[in-house]
Amino acid sequence: MVKIHGGNPPEGVLDFSSPLNPLGPPRLLLNVLFNEIEGGAVSRYPDPSYSDFKNSVSMFYNIDPENILPLNGAAEGLYMLLAVLKPRRLIVYEPTFGDHWEASRSLGIDIVALPLISEGNRYVLEPDLLCNIPEREKENSLVLLSNPNNPTGVLVRSRKIKSLYSCLGNGSYIVIDEAFMDFTTGSESFMGKGFERTIVIRSFTKILSIPGLRIGFLYSEDRDLLSRLEGFRQPWNINILAERAVSFMLRSIDIFKDFIRESRDFVKNEREWLYKKLKSLGLTVYRSWGPFLLVRHSGYTHPELQSALIDNGIYVRDASSFHGLSGEYSRVSVKLRKDNAILVEVFRKLFGG
Repeated sequence: MVKIHGGNPPEGVLDFSSPLNPLGPPRLLLNVLFNEIEGGAVSRYPDPSYSDFKNSVSMFYNIDPENILPLNGAAEGLYMLLAVLKPRRLIVYEPTFGDHWEASRSLGIDIVALPLISEGNRYVLEPDLLCNIPEREKENSLVLLSNPNNPTGVLVRSRKIKSLYSCLGNGSYIVIDEAFMDFTTGSESFMGKGFERTIVIRSFTKILSIPGLRIGFLYSEDRDLLSRLEGFRQPWNINILAERAVSFMLRSIDIFKDFIRESRDFVKNEREWLYKKLKSLGLTVYRSWGPFLLVRHSGYTHPELQSALIDNGIYVRDASSFHGLSGEYSRVSVKLRKDNAILVEVFRKLFGG
């Protein structure tokens, strides 16, 4: 089975399918990569304990290094959790990013899909949908959500996650994919909140615009769980270039914080501009906290729409691959203004705005 993701456009078109930081990788990170390559780092094994990486993450986010597990990108975290915990079922607020349907089926794990509720120009997560599930059906489960959600862009406030936590079944955990949290103010992150049955998965791929390097981490205050995950983790799951470059960025605290702040402000401004322009074409555009927008284009659906967009030089994410969405939906990434303007003009041509 082919896994469907963004970031695989035809040659020669503008790619709006991959939701990365439009400012690109910071120069400091690139310099570290070049220096490490010239210094022969690729001829050495990484430190299998990743102690420098964990300490760097700890310093930057002010969390205990003993609560950190290195990951080969955020996606690795869910696969490890399903394999180690072997939950009875996966309860997922949909639509959301991930290959959890295929992974769960491969492991014989049932999935219960709970819908995010569409209310006007935004989606809403309702904790009651979980709370109303009978207790016996929630035992030994994983509850999965992404925050901010991919693809809807909704940011779930921590008070709602606390409500979800109070409704967990016996032996269950909440897994929160925070891959896009650095694009927000960060105050809604659930790291360090003292909830032992909460697992947070983070990625540096998005904010640093380095999808080819694959690096992130898992955070949990359940030391027994972390020990089991560490026992399952393959040695050297992060390559030495990714580890050293990102660790250096994390230790350069002020520089990295300034970069995040600049990126967050830039994305916010361009996202608002793009939101207004697309909305003016009569499209339904959903409010977002990520570097992307979910767009509904009734009457012109995928795959025909994607074909027309490619003919006009752009490529978007066909959002029908997300559970609960149809071919009427696309996810478009926020890019530089000159590129965003091209996307708007192509949409104007196709939708007659």
